[in-house]
Amino acid sequence: MGIVNLTDLEKQSLQAIDVHEMDRLIEKAIQEENALVLNGLPLHSCGEYVRTELYRFEQALRELRAAKSNKKREEALYRVQRAREPLSGSVYGMKHRMAEDEKEAELFRVNDHVFHPHSFFDRTLEVRVSYEWRRSKDDEEWKYGAITFTHEVLPQRPRYPQTAPKKKPSASKQRHILGSA
Repeated sequence: MGIVNLTDLEKQSLQAIDVHEMDRLIEKAIQEENALVLNGLPLHSCGEYVRTELYRFEQALRELRAAKSNKKREEALYRVQRAREPLSGSVYGMKHRMAEDEKEAELFRVNDHVFHPHSFFDRTLEVRVSYEWRRSKDDEEWKYGAITFTHEVLPQRPRYPQTAPKKKPSASKQRHILGSA
């Protein structure tokens, strides 16, 4: 699944990126107003966070390329500069996360192959997450455990909006109603 742990593809992609080269290519992309120079980097394979920031950076570059007047170009350039930092920061952050995950994996691992519930007819929803741990790196034996998350579904009746109050009848309509009563 890759929700808890980074996938092998994400790890390989992050390891393949030289951050100094990436920063240089980002600067070149801004100068050329084109994100194609970043295609040599495997940024699309580094996870959802990096992909999102890359998309925002590319969108800002497109706006800069489309801007014609000086004022619009200045505003677009400002947006590009603001989008540059989160892009490089996302790669730095994911590389840091990868290093932390590898360090933590020596003692504790979560199995993120969680099976989705296949039945929604029961009132109780259960998801089991398994893990393994050991006290130190020198321990040969891993200990296994699991946590089961349970949610009790309380069905509620749908709350339909009440009909809007009718507008007050006009004075002539009120006289007509009172006169006929």
